Amino acid sequence: MSTTSSIDLAASPDQVLAGLEAAAEAWGALFERKGRGGKIRIPVRAGIRRGVAEAIVRIESIEEAESRLSLEVQSATYRLQIPLVVVLFVAALGGLAALLWPLFPKIQPLALFGAILALSAWFLVITRLDVSRAEDFLDAVAAEIGRAE
Repeated sequence: MSTTSSIDLAASPDQVLAGLEAAAEAWGALFERKGRGGKIRIPVRAGIRRGVAEAIVRIESIEEAESRLSLEVQSATYRLQIPLVVVLFVAALGGLAALLWPLFPKIQPLALFGAILALSAWFLVITRLDVSRAEDFLDAVAAEIGRAE
């Protein structure tokens, strides 16, 4: 599962390398420099999953003041965030109580509480959902280079 992404930047290879190191520090990535590139471990997120992508980074000089930054993702491992899954399960139970009270009138007192529980848990999880792929790291490097100029 090797995927390669690249971005052309209006900066020298040394500037790109400095931007790469700054972006790695900002992202909490581990960067092992080897010449004009190296290996990097980037934290990634995908919804309720979090993980780490391991990639090889290369910086090539295209023209006098332009460089190409390539990121070849070697592997990516994700783990499910169990606390969010538990919150969603509780929300599902609350939603089920809110839906079933017409069929089982004895649970009517729980219906409103179940609906509130389901909605609040759902919004709690939605606020934590985000996506950051290894390819998004290239945009972070470009932003770091733009800040340095």
